[in-house]
Amino acid sequence: MTIIKCGGIEVDTEKLTVDDMPTEVFREIFELCGVNVAMELLLNMPGNIIQVPARGLANIEKRLILQAFEKFPPTTALIRRLCRDFKTSEWYIRDLLVQNKKQVPCDGQGHLDFINSEGEVQ
Repeated sequence: MTIIKCGGIEVDTEKLTVDDMPTEVFREIFELCGVNVAMELLLNMPGNIIQVPARGLANIEKRLILQAFEKFPPTTALIRRLCRDFKTSEWYIRDLLVQNKKQVPCDGQGHLDFINSEGEVQ
């Protein structure tokens, strides 16, 4: 049993239901994050407008992309793989590399020569 004191009342959070939430947004918060998160927001952030960014994970995404270029050699193939993994464009990743002063692999297709096991072009 968790009792929360709010003003002059005590609320048992285990007895709260989604219907006790004041708005549709808080009903969603209640269902997605649980009663404790919904109540913490209601008690500690009254009157605040909370906007959840559409690309709220962008900073994490950027960090992970840049980390990939620290682990592997910078190639166009790596950029393409990261595009698929992060569902983004080559332009976005190349721009991110430029902004962070990282080596950017050249655009376009590499050579189409076939190199045998001795390193000779065929």
